[in-house]
Amino acid sequence: MKKNIALIALISTAIAAPPATAFQSVFDNAKNLRVLKTLSAAELRETMRGFSFALGVRCTHCHVRETPEGSERPVMIFDRDDKENKLIARKMLTMVADINAKITGLGRGENHIYQPVTCTTCHRGQNKPILIQTVLDAALKKGGAEEAISQYIELKERYYGGHTYDFTPFTFAEYAQTIASGGDLENGAILAAYNTKSHPNEAYGQQILGQINLAREDYIGAIAAFEAANKIRPNRFIQGLLKKAQDAEAAAKNKKPGDD
Repeated sequence: MKKNIALIALISTAIAAPPATAFQSVFDNAKNLRVLKTLSAAELRETMRGFSFALGVRCTHCHVRETPEGSERPVMIFDRDDKENKLIARKMLTMVADINAKITGLGRGENHIYQPVTCTTCHRGQNKPILIQTVLDAALKKGGAEEAISQYIELKERYYGGHTYDFTPFTFAEYAQTIASGGDLENGAILAAYNTKSHPNEAYGQQILGQINLAREDYIGAIAAFEAANKIRPNRFIQGLLKKAQDAEAAAKNKKPGDD
């Protein structure tokens, strides 16, 4: 009985007590807003969270975080404009708004569905919105095709399943072809061979490997790749490439020493 009386007294005290100061979110009465000043606190919070996820960053990417004098605990100072990233973000927001206004102003009709541009459109979860081809280019310059493949595997393990990088075999085949077309046939062939090893049932990858090998005068390798491509997806174009490689191999066999 005493326990019940004590509990009732505790509850009564809590009810009668004056309310504590309401919790103030950092988004309430936000200061120094230039572009997002029309948003409510809830909308501002969701917008900032969207920036974070779109770029794969935290608040400190744009906002100042300092430890006040005499304190051991750092605090965020959101209204300061010390960081260049914050100034850039404002310009980007203005640009996005302008693009979306122009898109919807195209007059495509009432039934047309407009896809608005967002931060994610370009950034796809990364701070610097670059394509996988750009990353591979840097790796290729650093250590050749093997370095590029190693970088590709590392990125795939980290990002596969998301939208940050395109890991489809078509994209990698196109990249290998781009490298080969630029005059680097050897690295192009290594990249294309890796692609077919990773995706042996993709006809386009086999076709690209065949074309690169044909340019390298590796006719046996070209024939094997074109045969694989034709087996997966028979068509006249691949069959024509196969015939070209076979003819080149036959001519190479019949070539006599000293023939040009």
